[in-house]
Amino acid sequence: SLFQSSKDENGNYNKPTLFSKGSFSIFNEATPVFSNDGKTMYYTQNQFVKKSNTKLENGGYKLYKSVLIKNKWKNKGAVTLGQTNTIRIAHPALSPDGKVLYFASDYGTKNGDSDLFKVSIHEDGTYGEIENLGSHINTEGRDTFPFITEDNTLIFATDGRPGMGGFDLYSIDLNDPKAKVIPLGNDINSPFDDFSIVMNNEMTNGYFTSNKPGGKG
Repeated sequence: SLFQSSKDENGNYNKPTLFSKGSFSIFNEATPVFSNDGKTMYYTQNQFVKKSNTKLENGGYKLYKSVLIKNKWKNKGAVTLGQTNTIRIAHPALSPDGKVLYFASDYGTKNGDSDLFKVSIHEDGTYGEIENLGSHINTEGRDTFPFITEDNTLIFATDGRPGMGGFDLYSIDLNDPKAKVIPLGNDINSPFDDFSIVMNNEMTNGYFTSNKPGGKG
């Protein structure tokens, strides 16, 4: 489930609380991303049978959307991109202007277990065609957990490149058509799984997930 925690004046986080009943289910929610105005949230959730909140459609997951209305989050359901129910879609990320939605999926994958894709978000709330980010980014492994910085750099996790081991984090400048994928280095990457990074707008502070030694589980 999604939880929230706020920093106090000393920089310490308070006790986590449930983020919102409007984005809660008895199954799994993960990897939220917010629009710049903080009123729209995309996140990953197991897919339910239509008009049910207890039965799953399949073993997969989809992107869901919630909007903030009168200080309460309202679930708007699964994001419909024209895909079939057998397609798995997860880990949303938004471009700096909020007009492009990035995600990981096994949709028509030719490069690996999962690839990174994008769709345009139209002004009327509809979505454009699904676009694969291409073989210069995607690999024969699992490419997933995208994050877009304020200067339009894509940071993502993959186990399909020669790295430190398991999932490692890489980046590529989306503004430069000739840019190459580069690893974030061994201050972050390790022989274990390192993934799901988020950064502040100034790129001076961030967080990422890892199962390297020293954690709680």
